[in-house]
Amino acid sequence: MSEERDDDMTVTCRQCDQLLPDLFEGRRDTTLLIELDEQVRRREGCQRCYGSYRKTADLCREVLAEATPPEGLPGRLTEFLRKTLRDNEES
Repeated sequence: MSEERDDDMTVTCRQCDQLLPDLFEGRRDTTLLIELDEQVRRREGCQRCYGSYRKTADLCREVLAEATPPEGLPGRLTEFLRKTLRDNEES
């Protein structure tokens, strides 16, 4: 992605790349989302990047919605982490 700014652009490509994950997760304000959307419409490279982030976020949401941990996994994971922490403290 180019880091150049066009005179009419207020967000650089690098800034877009850094902001996209937060925007898809709702951690940024609406004004910034509108500004980013305007830039994406102007540039083909931005459109590809935006589309890729959008597809990835959608696929992750689908997988997480369908995912069910195996029986007993949360307890085993918690115990493993506690043991690992204790072992590291003793080292």
